[in-house]
Amino acid sequence: MSGLSHHPVQAYLDDTAALLDTLKDDSGLRTLLTSAAEGVDEDGVDPTIARLHSLIAGFSDLKASLDENNARVEEEDVTEEKHDREMSEEHDRDMSEDDDEEGTFSVVIIGASASGLGVACALLQASPDLDVRILEKSDCVGSTFLSWPSFTTFISPSFYSNPFGPLDLNQITPSENGPQTFTTSQHPTGKEYAEYLQNLSKSKMFGDRCLESYITFGVDVSTIETANYGGGTAFNIATSSGTDYNARYVIYAGGEYSHPYSPPSLTKNLNASIHYSALSPDMWSSYAAECCSGSTIIIVGAGEAGYDAAFHVLDGEAVCSGEVILIDRNSGGGENNKVDDPSTTLSPRTRDRKIEILKSGKRIIVFKGCECISINKEGEEYLAQYRNEKGKDETVTSKLPVILATGFNVGKSEKCILKDISEFDESGRPVLSQDCDEVVKTKGLFVVGPMVKHEEVIFCFVYKFRCRFALVAGEILSRLTVDYHSIKTNEDGTVVVDEEGHEKLESVEKMCRNYQEKGMLITDLSCAVCGDVGSC
Repeated sequence: MSGLSHHPVQAYLDDTAALLDTLKDDSGLRTLLTSAAEGVDEDGVDPTIARLHSLIAGFSDLKASLDENNARVEEEDVTEEKHDREMSEEHDRDMSEDDDEEGTFSVVIIGASASGLGVACALLQASPDLDVRILEKSDCVGSTFLSWPSFTTFISPSFYSNPFGPLDLNQITPSENGPQTFTTSQHPTGKEYAEYLQNLSKSKMFGDRCLESYITFGVDVSTIETANYGGGTAFNIATSSGTDYNARYVIYAGGEYSHPYSPPSLTKNLNASIHYSALSPDMWSSYAAECCSGSTIIIVGAGEAGYDAAFHVLDGEAVCSGEVILIDRNSGGGENNKVDDPSTTLSPRTRDRKIEILKSGKRIIVFKGCECISINKEGEEYLAQYRNEKGKDETVTSKLPVILATGFNVGKSEKCILKDISEFDESGRPVLSQDCDEVVKTKGLFVVGPMVKHEEVIFCFVYKFRCRFALVAGEILSRLTVDYHSIKTNEDGTVVVDEEGHEKLESVEKMCRNYQEKGMLITDLSCAVCGDVGSC
């Protein structure tokens, strides 16, 4: 908006105004013009001079009107700029007060467990006034870990190493104490780790607010739909309670434990098998008692979960006359694979536990390279049919339902809320961009946690997926800065931001440096892919 300040007629009017000013200020010129006009007509006035006076008067009035119009337009421009600035400041102001439990946010995180809290800390470290909301379906932080079997522990150890530099492998921030403060052993149980997360949510402060104050509990997200936002993508998040949330960016941190995978061919008889994650404490006790009395327990899957189940069943008594059979389609049985990445083979701790069990005289039998093809119940027995390495079908029986240690698959889960807005690979993990873990199919939607996978690198341990928190947070905060603080876009595509925008970007860079210095930021996955650190 610029009025007529640059219109071609303005120059002509300016010249006329200058002539008018000259006539007003130069009495000699006025006398000369008057004298030249005397006696020319009946009134003694030259008509040309009269027309000149009239024209000058008219242009004088018009210029005054234009000056008034331009002043009004300039005032409107200032008012509009002030309004835009106030809107930007209002957007950046924290909206997560008591009366903002529902509404519109810059970022919504789904899930208040390790990955959700971890990425929230990265966001708020760089931008403490960010309007971010964490939606958690349960009534507490870390509920997934509370649902773990009591005997299940972390594979990765926790040590009191923070004061000496190296971070605890299982902590989710580059500062504060790790889980070692809340555990009596070097491998935390699910309950102990949940206590660590709950303590962190209450004690971790951003300004005068604790991390827990950003969480809304009891909110089960039912759908995530895309919507238009200033020419870009935004999201409408519907919940089972009927409350809707809107967000410019969404981070899915829902994890995998809520999405157990049972192969359809093994669940045709629903009562013949049960997934590892669905066993109650009483059921585990029944399996242990039955095994110790001489029965055979059948487990499909010889990964970490399969062996964990076997160890618990056999640990019940000092003497156990039964046996545990693990049916594993991999020829190595999960233990002969020498790949460095523990995400694809048994961890050293699990191998050590197996050796201890076998030394005690208890029996674990692994059917390597065998594919379980059906599970049925006949009378009081449960039958697992499998095809061995030679292609021959055989059957083993048990007095209890077959345990399925067949992992988790978000993409194939009926409860998956990402089905319509993400593509998935064969393992059920969302297809993400490697540079910032953004869902390829839907711009503005990010994923953190054990679901992240790039090439052959699986981020299923805390010490792995925490290395992507700063990456995701930095990308989102940088985009928000451009959204609300850009001044112009250069021909080469680079964006110029205002002074406040520069300060925000510097804060993002500082956060990323902090995470990198603490070993919690990885962008180059080449070493993780080849497994040979330092050779290149």
